[in-house]
Amino acid sequence: MRVIPQPWSAIWRTDWSPPEPPSPDKDEPGSTGPDDRQTQQIEEIRMTRISRTLRLAFMAGAMLAAPVLAVADPIKVGIVGPVTGPAANTGLTVQAAWQLVVDRYNAEGGIVIDGEMRQIELIPADSQSKASVGVSAAQRLLMRDQVDIVVGVSYPQTGH
Repeated sequence: MRVIPQPWSAIWRTDWSPPEPPSPDKDEPGSTGPDDRQTQQIEEIRMTRISRTLRLAFMAGAMLAAPVLAVADPIKVGIVGPVTGPAANTGLTVQAAWQLVVDRYNAEGGIVIDGEMRQIELIPADSQSKASVGVSAAQRLLMRDQVDIVVGVSYPQTGH
C-alpha cells in the first residue's frame, strides 16, 4: 500500500516562525525596510493626490469667486448740488451723506441689480447755487459721464 501525504503535512513545519516586521529606520543594504523605488512611488502617488486636491480647491474657489470677479460695471450716481456759493454748506453736507451711504454699500459688496452685484460710483457736480449751472451740471453728468441716476439738492435759488 502506498501512503500519500496529506497536503497539510507537506507544508507544515514546526520550526517555522513569522518573519520580523520591517523596521522603517533600517536604511542599510539588505534591510527589510521599504526600498527607494517603492518609497519614490508612494511619494509620487501622495504628490499626485495633493496636486489634485489643490487643483480642485482652486477650481472651487474660482467658481465661488467668479461672481465677484465678474462684477458688472458700477452703477453711476450723479449728484448735483451747491458745493460753492451761498448754499455750499448744505450741498457739501448732502454730498458727504451720499458718500457715506455709497461707501457702506460698496463695503458690503455693492447692490444687487438683475441678479448681479454692482458697486456704486458717486460722481458729484457743483451747481454753484445757480439754476443755469445746475442744469448744465446735470446735462454733463448724463451726456459726458453717462450716469445711471441723477440726484440733487433742492434749493430754491437753483431750482433743482
